[in-house]
Amino acid sequence: MTMTLADSSVDDGGMGPRADRPKRRTFTAEYKANILAEYEAADRGEILRREGLYSSQVVEWHTPASVHFGTATEVRAQRQQTLNAAYTAHPERFGNRRPVPPKLPAVAWINQPSQEALIQTA
Repeated sequence: MTMTLADSSVDDGGMGPRADRPKRRTFTAEYKANILAEYEAADRGEILRREGLYSSQVVEWHTPASVHFGTATEVRAQRQQTLNAAYTAHPERFGNRRPVPPKLPAVAWINQPSQEALIQTA
């Protein structure tokens, strides 16, 4: 869903042409950090249900920060433990092949600099 200026510029009390459509949720960095910390330490399903989130959202939040701050290998190891437990409980769901988490990216960019800029800094 694409947000337009018409969606955000004026609060018309829900009477506009898109009043019946759901609004896109946005999350602050502080909220994401709190949820990630809680997600890693507690019952994940309970947190997702309570907050109305999907696991794919939390995984997406995690990758760039983990790579940047150097915690990606720890996170990948924990994901592997989760996948191992799921495989042990239901191997038929994985085509009888042990699942592995995605490979770690070598770098994580928010705005990747141009090749020219990278050459100048080398």
